[in-house]
Amino acid sequence: MVANHNQKKGPPVNNFINRLCQLVRGIFLLPIFLPFVSFAQDSELVLEYKEQLNVATHDSTKVGILINLIDNIYDPAIWVPYNDSVLAITLRNLPNEDKDMEFIFKKMRGYALNNKGFEVEYKGNRILAISYYQEALALQKSIGWKKGMSAGYNNIGSILYDQGEYNKALEYYRKSLAIKKELGYKKGIAWSYLNLGSVAEKLKQNDSALVFYQKAYELHKSIGSLDGVAATAHNIGSLLLSVTGDKVEAMKKFRESLTNYRKIDEKTGIAWQMGVIGINLFREGKLDSALYYNHEALLIAEKVNYQVGIVAVSENLVEIYQSLGKYQKAFEYKLMQVAAHDSLQNNKVQQEILKKEMQFVHNQEKLEIEKEQEKREIIIQAKSKQQQIIIVATMVGLFVVVGFLIVLFQRFKKEKLQKEKIAKQKDE
Repeated sequence: MVANHNQKKGPPVNNFINRLCQLVRGIFLLPIFLPFVSFAQDSELVLEYKEQLNVATHDSTKVGILINLIDNIYDPAIWVPYNDSVLAITLRNLPNEDKDMEFIFKKMRGYALNNKGFEVEYKGNRILAISYYQEALALQKSIGWKKGMSAGYNNIGSILYDQGEYNKALEYYRKSLAIKKELGYKKGIAWSYLNLGSVAEKLKQNDSALVFYQKAYELHKSIGSLDGVAATAHNIGSLLLSVTGDKVEAMKKFRESLTNYRKIDEKTGIAWQMGVIGINLFREGKLDSALYYNHEALLIAEKVNYQVGIVAVSENLVEIYQSLGKYQKAFEYKLMQVAAHDSLQNNKVQQEILKKEMQFVHNQEKLEIEKEQEKREIIIQAKSKQQQIIIVATMVGLFVVVGFLIVLFQRFKKEKLQKEKIAKQKDE
Protein backbone atom coordinates (compact mmCIF):
# COMPACT_ATOMS: atom_id res chain seq x y z
CA MET A 1 0.00 0.00 0.00
CA VAL A 2 1.47 3.31 -1.02
CA ALA A 3 0.97 6.28 1.22
CA ASN A 4 -1.26 9.18 0.38
CA HIS A 5 -2.13 8.33 -3.15
CA ASN A 6 -0.74 5.16 -4.58
CA GLN A 7 -1.66 1.62 -3.80
CA LYS A 8 0.57 -1.35 -4.18
CA LYS A 9 -0.23 -4.92 -3.41
CA GLY A 10 -3.51 -3.67 -2.03
CA PRO A 11 -6.92 -2.42 -3.11
CA PRO A 12 -6.47 0.06 -5.97
CA VAL A 13 -9.61 2.03 -5.13
CA ASN A 14 -8.48 2.23 -1.52
CA ASN A 15 -5.38 4.17 -2.54
CA PHE A 16 -6.65 7.53 -1.25
CA ILE A 17 -7.13 6.36 2.33
CA ASN A 18 -3.45 6.50 3.20
CA ARG A 19 -3.11 9.87 1.50
CA LEU A 20 -5.31 11.54 4.10
CA CYS A 21 -2.50 11.88 6.61
CA GLN A 22 -0.29 13.66 4.12
CA LEU A 23 -2.03 16.20 1.95
CA VAL A 24 -2.70 19.80 2.81
CA ARG A 25 -5.81 20.07 4.89
CA GLY A 26 -5.18 23.14 6.95
CA ILE A 27 -1.61 21.98 7.59
CA PHE A 28 -1.00 18.63 5.91
CA LEU A 29 -4.39 17.12 5.26
CA LEU A 30 -6.86 17.31 2.45
CA PRO A 31 -10.58 16.70 2.60
CA ILE A 32 -11.36 13.00 2.43
CA PHE A 33 -12.95 11.96 -0.83
CA LEU A 34 -14.16 8.42 -0.15
CA PRO A 35 -17.80 7.88 -1.07
CA PHE A 36 -17.56 4.21 -0.16
CA VAL A 37 -16.46 4.77 3.46
CA SER A 38 -18.58 5.98 6.37
CA PHE A 39 -17.11 8.56 8.75
CA ALA A 40 -18.44 10.07 11.94
CA GLN A 41 -18.70 13.86 11.91
CA ASP A 42 -18.61 16.36 14.73
CA SER A 43 -21.97 17.89 13.80
CA GLU A 44 -21.94 20.37 16.69
CA LEU A 45 -18.61 21.79 15.57
CA VAL A 46 -19.80 21.99 11.96
CA LEU A 47 -22.96 23.81 13.05
CA GLU A 48 -20.87 26.24 15.07
CA TYR A 49 -18.67 27.01 12.05
CA LYS A 50 -21.74 27.49 9.85
CA GLU A 51 -23.15 30.01 12.34
CA GLN A 52 -19.83 31.87 12.35
CA LEU A 53 -19.83 31.91 8.55
CA ASN A 54 -23.30 33.47 8.45
CA VAL A 55 -22.16 36.50 10.48
CA ALA A 56 -18.63 36.85 9.06
CA THR A 57 -18.06 40.06 7.10
CA HIS A 58 -14.36 40.14 6.20
CA ASP A 59 -13.07 37.85 3.44
CA SER A 60 -10.08 36.66 5.46
CA THR A 61 -12.44 35.59 8.28
CA LYS A 62 -14.76 33.83 5.82
CA VAL A 63 -11.87 31.89 4.29
CA GLY A 64 -10.65 30.76 7.72
CA ILE A 65 -14.12 29.51 8.67
CA LEU A 66 -14.59 27.78 5.30
CA ILE A 67 -11.32 25.91 5.80
CA ASN A 68 -12.43 24.80 9.27
CA LEU A 69 -15.63 23.48 7.69
CA ILE A 70 -13.70 21.63 4.99
CA ASP A 71 -11.47 20.07 7.66
CA ASN A 72 -14.49 18.70 9.51
CA ILE A 73 -16.75 17.56 6.66
CA TYR A 74 -15.98 14.35 4.76
CA ASP A 75 -18.84 14.34 2.27
CA PRO A 76 -17.51 15.69 -1.07
CA ALA A 77 -20.98 16.90 -2.01
CA ILE A 78 -20.60 19.37 0.88
CA TRP A 79 -16.90 20.21 1.18
CA VAL A 80 -16.23 20.66 -2.55
CA PRO A 81 -18.56 23.71 -2.85
CA TYR A 82 -16.94 25.18 0.28
CA ASN A 83 -13.53 24.68 -1.29
CA ASP A 84 -14.70 26.38 -4.50
CA SER A 85 -15.80 29.33 -2.34
CA VAL A 86 -12.28 29.57 -0.91
CA LEU A 87 -10.89 29.67 -4.46
CA ALA A 88 -13.35 32.42 -5.45
CA ILE A 89 -12.68 34.58 -2.37
CA THR A 90 -8.91 34.28 -2.59
CA LEU A 91 -9.00 35.10 -6.31
CA ARG A 92 -10.77 38.41 -5.79
CA ASN A 93 -8.27 39.34 -3.08
CA LEU A 94 -5.10 38.67 -5.07
CA PRO A 95 -2.89 40.49 -5.69
CA ASN A 96 -3.35 42.51 -2.52
CA GLU A 97 -1.82 45.84 -1.53
CA ASP A 98 -1.64 44.72 2.11
CA LYS A 99 1.33 42.32 2.20
CA ASP A 100 0.09 40.50 5.32
CA MET A 101 -3.28 39.90 3.67
CA GLU A 102 -1.57 38.82 0.46
CA PHE A 103 0.37 36.18 2.41
CA ILE A 104 -2.83 34.88 4.05
CA PHE A 105 -4.81 34.72 0.81
CA LYS A 106 -1.95 33.06 -1.10
CA LYS A 107 -1.57 30.47 1.65
CA MET A 108 -5.29 29.70 1.65
CA ARG A 109 -5.46 29.62 -2.13
CA GLY A 110 -2.61 27.09 -2.20
CA TYR A 111 -4.56 24.99 0.30
CA ALA A 112 -7.72 25.14 -1.84
CA LEU A 113 -5.82 24.38 -5.07
CA ASN A 114 -4.39 21.25 -3.47
CA ASN A 115 -7.90 20.24 -2.47
CA LYS A 116 -9.11 20.87 -6.03
CA GLY A 117 -6.31 18.71 -7.37
CA PHE A 118 -7.31 15.92 -5.01
CA GLU A 119 -10.94 16.24 -6.10
CA VAL A 120 -10.26 15.98 -9.84
CA GLU A 121 -7.61 13.31 -9.38
CA TYR A 122 -10.12 11.05 -7.64
CA LYS A 123 -12.39 11.51 -10.65
CA GLY A 124 -9.58 10.20 -12.85
CA ASN A 125 -8.16 13.40 -14.31
CA ARG A 126 -4.49 13.23 -13.36
CA ILE A 127 -3.39 15.77 -15.97
CA LEU A 128 -5.72 18.42 -14.57
CA ALA A 129 -4.88 17.38 -11.00
CA ILE A 130 -1.15 17.87 -11.50
CA SER A 131 -1.77 21.36 -12.94
CA TYR A 132 -3.64 22.29 -9.74
CA TYR A 133 -0.87 20.78 -7.59
CA GLN A 134 1.82 22.66 -9.50
CA GLU A 135 -0.10 25.94 -9.22
CA ALA A 136 -0.48 25.36 -5.47
CA LEU A 137 3.20 24.52 -5.09
CA ALA A 138 4.24 27.69 -6.95
CA LEU A 139 2.11 29.80 -4.58
CA GLN A 140 3.50 28.03 -1.51
CA LYS A 141 7.07 28.56 -2.73
CA SER A 142 6.40 32.25 -3.36
CA ILE A 143 5.51 32.79 0.31
CA GLY A 144 7.89 30.20 1.76
CA TRP A 145 5.14 28.05 3.32
CA LYS A 146 7.06 24.84 3.93
CA LYS A 147 4.20 22.71 5.21
CA GLY A 148 2.26 23.35 2.04
CA MET A 149 5.35 22.79 -0.10
CA SER A 150 5.92 19.40 1.52
CA ALA A 151 2.41 18.26 0.67
CA GLY A 152 2.67 19.70 -2.83
CA TYR A 153 5.85 17.75 -3.57
CA ASN A 154 4.18 14.60 -2.25
CA ASN A 155 1.04 15.10 -4.36
CA ILE A 156 3.01 15.55 -7.57
CA GLY A 157 5.25 12.61 -6.69
CA SER A 158 2.19 10.39 -6.22
CA ILE A 159 0.84 11.20 -9.68
CA LEU A 160 4.26 10.56 -11.23
CA TYR A 161 4.27 7.21 -9.40
CA ASP A 162 0.89 6.32 -10.87
CA GLN A 163 2.19 7.20 -14.33
CA GLY A 164 5.16 4.83 -13.88
CA GLU A 165 7.73 7.66 -13.71
CA TYR A 166 9.37 6.21 -10.61
CA ASN A 167 12.66 8.11 -10.68
CA LYS A 168 10.85 11.44 -10.98
CA ALA A 169 8.44 10.38 -8.22
CA LEU A 170 11.44 9.54 -6.06
CA GLU A 171 12.81 13.06 -6.53
CA TYR A 172 9.56 14.67 -5.35
CA TYR A 173 9.09 12.23 -2.46
CA ARG A 174 12.59 13.03 -1.21
CA LYS A 175 11.92 16.78 -1.32
CA SER A 176 8.73 16.22 0.66
CA LEU A 177 10.54 14.05 3.22
CA ALA A 178 13.33 16.62 3.70
CA ILE A 179 10.82 19.33 4.66
CA LYS A 180 8.89 17.01 6.98
CA LYS A 181 12.12 16.14 8.78
CA GLU A 182 12.94 19.84 9.10
CA LEU A 183 9.48 20.44 10.58
CA GLY A 184 9.58 17.35 12.79
CA TYR A 185 6.29 16.01 11.38
CA LYS A 186 6.54 12.34 12.39
CA LYS A 187 3.40 10.98 10.78
CA GLY A 188 4.27 12.68 7.50
CA ILE A 189 7.81 11.28 7.70
CA ALA A 190 6.38 7.79 8.18
CA TRP A 191 4.13 8.10 5.10
CA SER A 192 7.11 9.36 3.08
CA TYR A 193 9.11 6.29 4.08
CA LEU A 194 6.25 4.15 2.83
CA ASN A 195 6.23 6.04 -0.48
CA LEU A 196 9.99 5.65 -0.87
CA GLY A 197 9.69 1.92 -0.11
CA SER A 198 7.02 1.56 -2.79
CA VAL A 199 9.23 3.26 -5.38
CA ALA A 200 12.21 1.10 -4.36
CA GLU A 201 10.09 -2.04 -4.78
CA LYS A 202 8.98 -0.92 -8.25
CA LEU A 203 12.65 -0.42 -9.13
CA LYS A 204 13.34 -4.00 -7.89
CA GLN A 205 15.41 -2.65 -4.97
CA ASN A 206 13.76 -5.01 -2.49
CA ASP A 207 16.30 -4.64 0.33
CA SER A 208 15.91 -0.86 0.29
CA ALA A 209 12.14 -1.24 0.06
CA LEU A 210 12.06 -3.41 3.19
CA VAL A 211 14.24 -0.92 5.09
CA PHE A 212 11.89 1.95 4.21
CA TYR A 213 8.81 -0.13 5.10
CA GLN A 214 10.29 -1.07 8.48
CA LYS A 215 11.10 2.59 9.22
CA ALA A 216 7.55 3.57 8.29
CA TYR A 217 6.07 0.74 10.36
CA GLU A 218 8.09 1.54 13.49
CA LEU A 219 7.38 5.28 13.29
CA HIS A 220 3.65 4.78 12.69
CA LYS A 221 3.52 2.37 15.62
CA SER A 222 5.41 4.73 17.93
CA ILE A 223 2.86 7.53 17.37
CA GLY A 224 -0.21 5.30 17.41
CA SER A 225 -1.10 5.80 13.74
CA LEU A 226 -3.42 2.84 13.13
CA ASP A 227 -4.03 3.50 9.43
CA GLY A 228 -0.28 3.79 8.93
CA VAL A 229 0.43 0.54 10.79
CA ALA A 230 -2.25 -1.21 8.68
CA ALA A 231 -0.77 0.04 5.40
CA THR A 232 2.86 -0.69 6.22
CA ALA A 233 2.13 -4.11 7.75
CA HIS A 234 0.39 -5.08 4.52
CA ASN A 235 3.33 -3.93 2.36
CA ILE A 236 5.87 -5.73 4.54
CA GLY A 237 3.83 -8.92 4.38
CA SER A 238 3.47 -8.72 0.60
CA LEU A 239 7.18 -8.10 0.13
CA LEU A 240 8.17 -10.96 2.43
CA LEU A 241 5.82 -13.32 0.60
CA SER A 242 7.00 -12.39 -2.90
CA VAL A 243 10.73 -12.11 -2.18
CA THR A 244 11.55 -14.52 0.67
CA GLY A 245 8.52 -16.80 0.52
CA ASP A 246 8.17 -16.52 4.30
CA LYS A 247 4.46 -17.39 4.55
CA VAL A 248 4.35 -17.45 8.34
CA GLU A 249 5.71 -13.91 8.81
CA ALA A 250 3.71 -12.64 5.85
CA MET A 251 0.45 -13.95 7.33
CA LYS A 252 1.31 -12.35 10.69
CA LYS A 253 1.64 -8.99 8.96
CA PHE A 254 -1.57 -9.48 6.96
CA ARG A 255 -3.47 -10.28 10.17
CA GLU A 256 -1.93 -7.27 11.92
CA SER A 257 -3.03 -5.09 9.00
CA LEU A 258 -6.57 -6.48 9.24
CA THR A 259 -6.70 -5.88 13.01
CA ASN A 260 -5.78 -2.22 12.58
CA TYR A 261 -8.23 -1.66 9.73
CA ARG A 262 -10.94 -3.12 11.97
CA LYS A 263 -9.96 -0.75 14.80
CA ILE A 264 -10.60 2.26 12.58
CA ASP A 265 -13.56 0.55 10.85
CA GLU A 266 -12.08 1.13 7.39
CA LYS A 267 -14.34 -1.12 5.33
CA THR A 268 -12.43 -1.29 2.05
CA GLY A 269 -9.19 -2.10 3.89
CA ILE A 270 -10.98 -4.81 5.89
CA ALA A 271 -12.50 -6.35 2.75
CA TRP A 272 -9.24 -6.33 0.85
CA GLN A 273 -7.17 -7.71 3.71
CA MET A 274 -9.66 -10.52 4.39
CA GLY A 275 -9.45 -11.44 0.71
CA VAL A 276 -5.62 -11.50 0.91
CA ILE A 277 -5.68 -13.71 4.00
CA GLY A 278 -8.39 -15.92 2.46
CA ILE A 279 -6.47 -16.69 -0.74
CA ASN A 280 -3.31 -17.45 1.23
CA LEU A 281 -5.23 -19.81 3.51
CA PHE A 282 -6.50 -21.58 0.37
CA ARG A 283 -2.92 -22.05 -0.83
CA GLU A 284 -2.09 -23.55 2.54
CA GLY A 285 -4.92 -26.07 2.02
CA LYS A 286 -7.18 -24.57 4.71
CA LEU A 287 -10.32 -24.55 2.58
CA ASP A 288 -12.98 -23.88 5.24
CA SER A 289 -11.10 -20.89 6.62
CA ALA A 290 -10.36 -19.67 3.08
CA LEU A 291 -14.06 -19.77 2.19
CA TYR A 292 -15.04 -17.98 5.40
CA TYR A 293 -12.59 -15.10 4.88
CA ASN A 294 -13.47 -14.64 1.21
CA HIS A 295 -17.24 -14.75 1.78
CA GLU A 296 -16.94 -12.21 4.62
CA ALA A 297 -14.74 -10.02 2.42
CA LEU A 298 -17.29 -10.17 -0.39
CA LEU A 299 -20.17 -9.21 1.91
CA ILE A 300 -18.28 -6.13 3.12
CA ALA A 301 -17.16 -5.16 -0.41
CA GLU A 302 -20.74 -5.40 -1.68
CA LYS A 303 -22.07 -3.41 1.27
CA VAL A 304 -19.80 -0.43 0.49
CA ASN A 305 -19.96 -0.92 -3.31
CA TYR A 306 -16.24 -1.60 -3.47
CA GLN A 307 -16.06 -2.89 -7.05
CA VAL A 308 -12.31 -3.54 -7.14
CA GLY A 309 -12.63 -5.65 -4.00
CA ILE A 310 -15.58 -7.54 -5.50
CA VAL A 311 -13.53 -8.35 -8.61
CA ALA A 312 -10.57 -9.63 -6.56
CA VAL A 313 -12.53 -11.63 -3.99
CA SER A 314 -14.95 -13.19 -6.51
CA GLU A 315 -11.87 -14.29 -8.49
CA ASN A 316 -10.56 -15.97 -5.31
CA LEU A 317 -13.88 -17.79 -4.88
CA VAL A 318 -13.87 -18.96 -8.50
CA GLU A 319 -10.45 -20.55 -7.92
CA ILE A 320 -11.50 -22.16 -4.61
CA TYR A 321 -14.78 -23.64 -5.91
CA GLN A 322 -13.11 -24.96 -9.06
CA SER A 323 -10.58 -26.81 -6.85
CA LEU A 324 -13.51 -28.33 -4.94
CA GLY A 325 -15.19 -29.43 -8.18
CA LYS A 326 -18.19 -27.16 -7.50
CA TYR A 327 -18.33 -25.71 -11.01
CA GLN A 328 -21.82 -24.24 -10.73
CA LYS A 329 -20.68 -22.15 -7.75
CA ALA A 330 -17.49 -21.21 -9.56
CA PHE A 331 -19.54 -20.11 -12.57
CA GLU A 332 -21.80 -17.93 -10.37
CA TYR A 333 -18.80 -16.09 -8.92
CA LYS A 334 -17.27 -15.77 -12.37
CA LEU A 335 -20.43 -13.95 -13.51
CA MET A 336 -20.15 -11.71 -10.46
CA GLN A 337 -16.50 -10.98 -11.26
CA VAL A 338 -17.32 -10.11 -14.89
CA ALA A 339 -20.21 -7.84 -13.84
CA ALA A 340 -18.00 -5.95 -11.33
CA HIS A 341 -15.23 -5.67 -13.91
CA ASP A 342 -17.68 -4.29 -16.50
CA SER A 343 -18.90 -1.79 -13.94
CA LEU A 344 -15.34 -0.59 -13.43
CA GLN A 345 -14.83 -0.30 -17.19
CA ASN A 346 -18.04 1.75 -17.51
CA ASN A 347 -16.79 4.00 -14.74
CA LYS A 348 -13.58 4.50 -16.68
CA VAL A 349 -15.52 5.57 -19.78
CA GLN A 350 -17.55 7.99 -17.68
CA GLN A 351 -14.35 9.30 -16.13
CA GLU A 352 -12.90 9.97 -19.58
CA ILE A 353 -16.00 11.95 -20.57
CA LEU A 354 -15.91 13.83 -17.26
CA LYS A 355 -12.19 14.43 -17.70
CA LYS A 356 -12.74 16.21 -21.02
CA GLU A 357 -15.59 18.27 -19.59
CA MET A 358 -13.51 19.26 -16.57
CA GLN A 359 -10.54 20.16 -18.76
CA PHE A 360 -12.76 22.51 -20.79
CA VAL A 361 -14.19 24.09 -17.62
CA HIS A 362 -10.69 24.44 -16.16
CA ASN A 363 -9.44 26.18 -19.31
CA GLN A 364 -12.37 28.59 -19.16
CA GLU A 365 -11.78 29.21 -15.46
CA LYS A 366 -8.09 29.79 -16.11
CA LEU A 367 -8.89 32.41 -18.75
CA GLU A 368 -11.29 34.13 -16.36
CA ILE A 369 -8.69 34.04 -13.58
CA GLU A 370 -6.04 35.52 -15.87
CA LYS A 371 -8.41 38.28 -16.99
CA GLU A 372 -9.39 39.05 -13.40
CA GLN A 373 -5.77 39.13 -12.27
CA GLU A 374 -4.85 41.40 -15.18
CA LYS A 375 -7.66 43.80 -14.18
CA ARG A 376 -6.51 43.82 -10.58
CA GLU A 377 -2.88 44.35 -11.59
CA ILE A 378 -3.92 47.25 -13.86
CA ILE A 379 -5.90 48.79 -10.99
CA ILE A 380 -3.00 48.36 -8.58
CA GLN A 381 -0.53 49.74 -11.14
CA ALA A 382 -2.86 52.69 -11.77
CA LYS A 383 -3.12 53.34 -8.04
CA SER A 384 0.63 53.02 -7.70
CA LYS A 385 1.16 55.44 -10.60
CA GLN A 386 -1.38 57.84 -9.12
CA GLN A 387 0.41 57.67 -5.78
CA GLN A 388 3.71 58.35 -7.53
CA ILE A 389 2.18 61.36 -9.30
CA ILE A 390 0.83 62.63 -5.98
CA ILE A 391 4.23 62.14 -4.34
CA VAL A 392 6.02 63.93 -7.21
CA ALA A 393 3.45 66.73 -7.21
CA THR A 394 3.80 67.06 -3.45
CA MET A 395 7.58 67.19 -3.74
CA VAL A 396 7.40 69.79 -6.52
CA GLY A 397 4.96 71.80 -4.42
CA LEU A 398 7.31 71.60 -1.47
CA PHE A 399 10.24 72.73 -3.63
CA VAL A 400 8.16 75.67 -4.92
CA VAL A 401 7.17 76.64 -1.39
CA VAL A 402 10.76 76.32 -0.15
CA GLY A 403 11.99 78.32 -3.16
CA PHE A 404 9.38 80.98 -2.52
CA LEU A 405 10.38 81.15 1.13
CA ILE A 406 14.02 81.48 0.16
CA VAL A 407 13.16 84.35 -2.20
CA LEU A 408 11.12 86.05 0.52
CA PHE A 409 13.94 85.56 2.98
CA GLN A 410 16.49 86.99 0.56
CA ARG A 411 14.18 89.90 -0.17
CA PHE A 412 13.59 90.50 3.53
CA LYS A 413 17.33 90.36 4.14
CA LYS A 414 18.00 92.82 1.31
CA GLU A 415 15.34 95.25 2.52
CA LYS A 416 16.74 95.04 6.03
CA LEU A 417 20.22 95.88 4.76
CA GLN A 418 18.86 98.80 2.75
CA LYS A 419 16.99 100.12 5.79
CA GLU A 420 20.10 99.84 7.89
CA LYS A 421 22.09 101.70 5.20
CA ILE A 422 19.50 104.50 4.98
CA ALA A 423 19.38 104.81 8.76
CA LYS A 424 23.19 105.04 8.86
CA GLN A 425 23.20 107.76 6.21
CA LYS A 426 20.66 109.76 8.20
CA ASP A 427 22.78 109.51 11.30
CA GLU A 428 25.76 110.90 9.43
